[in-house]
Amino acid sequence: ILKKLADLKATGQVKSIIVLLNVSNPMELDFLEPSLCGVDYGVDACLWVGEVGQNGIEAIGDLLNGTVNPSGKLVDTYCYDNLTSPAMQNTYVTSYTNAAEQGLAFKNTCNEYYEVYQEGIYVGYRYYETRYEDTVLGNANVGKYDYASTVAYPFGYGLSYTTFEYSGLTMKEDGDNFVFTVSVSNTGSVDGREAVQIYMQSPYTDYDRENGIEKAAVELVGFEKVTVPAGQTVSVDVTVPKSELRTYDANGAETYIVDAGNYYFATGNGSHEALNNILAAKAELKDTANDAIVAGLAIQDQPESTGEMPTMGKEGTLTLSQFVGVPMDGSITVNGQEYTWDDLLNQLTFSDMTKLVGLAYHSTASASNVGKPATKDENGPLGLTATLTGGGSSTGYTSADILAATFDREIAEAVGRSLGNDCLMATGKAYSGLYGPGVNIHRTPYGGRNFEYYSEDPFISGQICAAQVGGIQSKGVYVYMKHFALNDQDTGRDGLCVWTNEQAAREIYLQAFEYPIEQANALCVMTSFNRLGTTWAGGDYNLLTNILRNEFGMKGIILTDFSNSNNYMDVVQGVVAGGNAWDANDANKWPAKLKEYKDNATVCNAMRDASKHILYTVANSNAMNGVSENVQIVEVRAWWQTAIIVLDVVFGVLAVGSAVMLVRDIRRKKES
Repeated sequence: ILKKLADLKATGQVKSIIVLLNVSNPMELDFLEPSLCGVDYGVDACLWVGEVGQNGIEAIGDLLNGTVNPSGKLVDTYCYDNLTSPAMQNTYVTSYTNAAEQGLAFKNTCNEYYEVYQEGIYVGYRYYETRYEDTVLGNANVGKYDYASTVAYPFGYGLSYTTFEYSGLTMKEDGDNFVFTVSVSNTGSVDGREAVQIYMQSPYTDYDRENGIEKAAVELVGFEKVTVPAGQTVSVDVTVPKSELRTYDANGAETYIVDAGNYYFATGNGSHEALNNILAAKAELKDTANDAIVAGLAIQDQPESTGEMPTMGKEGTLTLSQFVGVPMDGSITVNGQEYTWDDLLNQLTFSDMTKLVGLAYHSTASASNVGKPATKDENGPLGLTATLTGGGSSTGYTSADILAATFDREIAEAVGRSLGNDCLMATGKAYSGLYGPGVNIHRTPYGGRNFEYYSEDPFISGQICAAQVGGIQSKGVYVYMKHFALNDQDTGRDGLCVWTNEQAAREIYLQAFEYPIEQANALCVMTSFNRLGTTWAGGDYNLLTNILRNEFGMKGIILTDFSNSNNYMDVVQGVVAGGNAWDANDANKWPAKLKEYKDNATVCNAMRDASKHILYTVANSNAMNGVSENVQIVEVRAWWQTAIIVLDVVFGVLAVGSAVMLVRDIRRKKES
């Protein structure tokens, strides 16, 4: 197509050629560079528009004719050849070479595949800019590298119909923050908006080398979006928390550290310009599943019963509506007597808890003993997909990377409010929970769900997600950020073993989830299908309890991804690890297994804790709108539950009939 357009342009039949990239996955841009592709297509402009949602396409004409001045910035690195990414060397799923002899067949146990995040922290621009600096400084063992013929457009880069100049960058300390102030001048003839970005380079010390700590040459640590009228200058403040200076020391201190040394901060139109401003101031695996891996892939031994059994089914009149807005360690006073969440939980029966934990398919179950209504939860990173479970259609929003490219928290928050309103205005009963936003990382340009995730960078991902979450939850809709964690590709992800180091896990893949929890009180997460090492993410105590609960402080529901057919997503292992609810609607699967542990104190106490997180989440949602302590909760059966029961009965009758006919046929043949 480009060749035909180029021929038409040469004859004057086409005035100019503008390429629109209507995609979320970063495309190779070699067609823009004649020296690399061998053909001059005469492309005059290239505009990345992402996936524009149901109405965004209408804005493109306004962008092209100048009615609207673009102000976005790239949230991924765009290369001439995507295979230059080090992650591409290990982006495919690989079978353990002895998988067959070890019985790790994928179709049966989801244990066959693994993937190595061998690039560590060097994802996206962190790799390209670090290698560029090593080349410029002449550091040893970097090999032959030409940044200009590798990277077409860097992370954070963006053009406008006007031009901006920066000057007078200063910094001051303000408690736990640094505040950077810079003057931004609009030197063009039209009004424009600019995303002012602050990048940091931290010192790479002998201690880092001795303890295997990696440092990228530059990383985004702050931004603000501002409007600058033509010919005017505005002063912009960008706040950077001092905690952004930290790095994770997995081998030495086994915690976050801040190295002594020189820290450089710079602005720029993207990561590359910022790094150049800093510079101006101053490297094939085939693995087998060894015995430890094989043992780790098996469903863990079920826990012994320790401690005392919790109180269950106690008579009481407390209702969930009385605990609306009450902290998890708080209490209420009724008729002069103080009651805590434990008193409410005591009224739950074991059966109540098995339903709350084991039956959470796009919903949370009702619990009449405490006046908890059932809720409707639905998928929706890019818009409420209510039609999936029989609801009406809703707004389709842009891909997540386009939202991140605005570098504008106010827009992200407004999109969140709109999405929350969609949940409230759904046909029939409002939706209380949303399966989204998606917060995984664009580890490579070929991620199957890059359109649902924000960026290759955890800072812009987490900051924009925090703003969007704040908007969604302001409408009483709790979010399930997904997929927690390291679910950065979709091919073979069921049970996929992801091998990485702890520094990369924390600084790249977990940090994007941390910001929304700390800044916007994001209530819930959906866990992922993959494993961290050999441990399923939804059954990993360190991930769910030590990090998500104890470090990040998340208070709401930890929900699995769809788990009807995946046996390795074991409910007992998961609930003891800190998981709360299983996205499943098969009453003969997880609830039935939980019932085997009705006398196990360890499991019952874990179920009680899970129920508390579920009740707390619902108490702080729109599900309690209009519900008072006098409202009686009555359990009803949804149409699809009835349909499933009818189908079970029908297929059961057919199976019995078929068996009878088979027996008769065998007898007739024997008699014959």
